[in-house]
Amino acid sequence: MSRAIKGVSLFVIMVAFIAIMLTLHGRATRANENTNALVTAIETSLGSVMDQKAYGIEDSDEFVADFLQTLLLQYKSDSEITVKVIKQDMEKGLLSVEVDEKYSHPNGKAGAVSVRRTVIFDKKAPEDPVYHKIQYVVDGECYKEFSLLEGEPLVVPQEPEKEGHSFLYWWDNATGRKVDAAGMTADKDYELVAKFN
Repeated sequence: MSRAIKGVSLFVIMVAFIAIMLTLHGRATRANENTNALVTAIETSLGSVMDQKAYGIEDSDEFVADFLQTLLLQYKSDSEITVKVIKQDMEKGLLSVEVDEKYSHPNGKAGAVSVRRTVIFDKKAPEDPVYHKIQYVVDGECYKEFSLLEGEPLVVPQEPEKEGHSFLYWWDNATGRKVDAAGMTADKDYELVAKFN
């Protein structure tokens, strides 16, 4: 008889322990889901506004609507979510949000998780474009000159003509090597000299 009482007591304790563990695990999972969803939505919305790579957002209401849409796409659970935008300033790249989630534990009792995040987006200062001078030289004189944005492919002029000679290739004056100007990009200033036979 005492073994039966001990067995039942042990079973009840194990069931209670499993219920507590499931409740704690569920709460941690919900909090983690809220944190990840909130951070992703804030960074996505602020990033699109501050970098201005996405569509144009005209005012604060559109900014908040964009954030909420992005946030709701992150959720996969069936729970009741309340979002409070505490502070937002799209000009300064500031967004402070609190998300409250109400859900049911496996034992049927109601649970709640609240997550609050504030993000200040560090807008990159626009870089001044870098241009490089590409100069083509024939017989010591400038034949053609181009100013190209860094990374652009080199513009190759029509092959120069020299009486009694035929054009062979362009020579990089800085490195002293033959180059294929058509396959190069403007990564520095170039002085390319025409070589004839």
